Amino acid sequence: MKKLLIPIALSSILFTSFASQASFKDAVANYESGKYQEALTEFQSLAEIGNTGAQYNLGFMYLDGLGTKQDLVKAYAWIKLSDEEAKSTETQDVLKQIEKHFSDEDLNLADKTFSRLQANFSHEVMVSELKPVFDITKNGEAKFKAIPIKTTAPEFPHIAKRKGIEGFIKVTFSLASDGSPKDIRIAKSYPEGVFDKSALRAIKRWKFKSNADSAQLAPMNYTIKYEFGAGYSSKAKSLINDIKSKAEAGDALSQFYYAKYGPEVLSKERINATEWYYKSALQGVADSMHEVGMSLMYGQGCIADKEKGLKWLTRAASGNLGRSQLKLSKLYAEIDSEESRSKSQFWLEKARMAKDKDIAFDVARILAKRKDYSPQQIIEQLEIVNDKQINSPGDFYELYASSYAKLNDFDKAAEYQNKANKIYRRYGKVPQDMREKLKEYKAKRDA
Repeated sequence: MKKLLIPIALSSILFTSFASQASFKDAVANYESGKYQEALTEFQSLAEIGNTGAQYNLGFMYLDGLGTKQDLVKAYAWIKLSDEEAKSTETQDVLKQIEKHFSDEDLNLADKTFSRLQANFSHEVMVSELKPVFDITKNGEAKFKAIPIKTTAPEFPHIAKRKGIEGFIKVTFSLASDGSPKDIRIAKSYPEGVFDKSALRAIKRWKFKSNADSAQLAPMNYTIKYEFGAGYSSKAKSLINDIKSKAEAGDALSQFYYAKYGPEVLSKERINATEWYYKSALQGVADSMHEVGMSLMYGQGCIADKEKGLKWLTRAASGNLGRSQLKLSKLYAEIDSEESRSKSQFWLEKARMAKDKDIAFDVARILAKRKDYSPQQIIEQLEIVNDKQINSPGDFYELYASSYAKLNDFDKAAEYQNKANKIYRRYGKVPQDMREKLKEYKAKRDA
């Protein structure tokens, strides 16, 4: 891969499958194959996050009684919501045809139903009630409460250096009580996977000391940016500028990609990613809704507003976006009330059923701490994960091992514990408890 391939790698983002787009395609596919109940559920979720195409299709399913009982009132309301400004002649003709079957009482009920839907799911609501107060000076990061006392510069990967590959990586981690990084994760990298191992090897050897009043290092997350090489080639910048033009023309996916990559590739421009995520979110892209929600929760590119943030995350979660569902579960788990615990459980179950490979490991770790989930359900989540892409493979394999041990499958338990121990051995001595576990599993396997 030479510099010439950097824009090619960037161009591959154009083919990334978004949750909202994938769900819409799934809904259409289910409809066309006669799976009307599944299609109805998917259209309903998307309709409630402002996807006008889903609102229109949902209305027709109520009109034809497919996957549900025929309901002309709901059909009228959803179809009308899909064309709030009455710009579509076709849609307005459909509404007039439905009205012919209404009595005055039916029409009154249909208008009330439309008003209720409009009050919750209309474009105007998303603009007037949920619009962030943008502020590009807000970076969303808490003050750095620990300072590095030992750092190791990451090596530039030999193959990347030889082939002229450039990019960046951002990582997040919390701090153990001795000041060493833990729970290290890749937050964003480009090109994906090229610099990950080099950065992780370096960070594992870092040490911090407290820069706060407290003598203890509180478990906080940090984001550190690495840049390798001289930055981006002119061709990569040209590609992002093309995406920018499409974003400015109103293309929802280009708005998302410009928000995600523009600030990095076109670093000299003052790009507020949150503004572009918001524009994309208004067009029903669940991934963008998630980003807007997170920006509002933590004040990234806007004034922090947790209430608005929660509403955006809920909209994204309703569009079956797994990471929004998991985030909601975690947020509600922090609130000590029966209602919040119930909501946390609801969204955790939604996240589990989403089968999202990007969050499956996190879901599995949460399930492992709960008594109401079986080892088999934990394994089902782990099987979704691409073990080549996770940033803590030792913990991943160890969770596999403990889950199989609970199922009394000590052959598998020993196999995965051995994999976990090998990972730790690469970075130093394997902890005593892990060596004991492997010994235990092997003994029970051979018994």
